[in-house]
Amino acid sequence: MNNYRNEILNEFIDRYENSSYYNYVNDNYTDEEKVILKQFYRVLAKKFHPDSNAGKDTTKQMALLNKLHGQWGLG
Repeated sequence: MNNYRNEILNEFIDRYENSSYYNYVNDNYTDEEKVILKQFYRVLAKKFHPDSNAGKDTTKQMALLNKLHGQWGLG
């Protein structure tokens, strides 16, 4: 089951990175939306951080998450 989820996630990452949307930087978020995005980031960062995933390669997931962090204007 985990392998299937990882395959789906990796497929999403590959599609997202190659889409034109990925290259569109949007900083039109309200302060309230940025608070929510920060919460999303923290939850996902804990889930995919290498220190939380001994024996798993979560490099792609963290790279995408860090790119989103910048695009969301949180960095």
